[in-house]
Amino acid sequence: MNRGSVLFWPNFEFHDGGTANKLLVVLNNADNNDHVLFFKTTSQSKGRERTPGCNSIRQEYFLLPQHGEFLVDTWIILNEVYAYTFADVLRITLGERKFDVKGVLSSSTVDNIRDCALLCLDIERKWKRLLMK
Repeated sequence: MNRGSVLFWPNFEFHDGGTANKLLVVLNNADNNDHVLFFKTTSQSKGRERTPGCNSIRQEYFLLPQHGEFLVDTWIILNEVYAYTFADVLRITLGERKFDVKGVLSSSTVDNIRDCALLCLDIERKWKRLLMK
């Protein structure tokens, strides 16, 4: 799995213990000693701006459906990092088969999302370092 991968993860478990079928985006390249950083997405507008690109105040990035991986307006939520060790991702991918890769965002789109994430105050410094690799 590479930076920019868009994954469908059925019954994904959130930090609060809730679960839902989710599309997630990977924003970093990880080697054996790193964490893979997953960011959840939502298509629920809930008063969100529909201006494409970065909204660093709300800590999200808005994509129009023209990005082939998303069929509807989609916001990538940047202030909730889901970090898994590389070993955990391999175990999940090879053993449990919890998710499917649905596509890969363009490098320029991933760069723009990453740059937006680096502006977010709620992302820990250790995750920002991985995003910059």
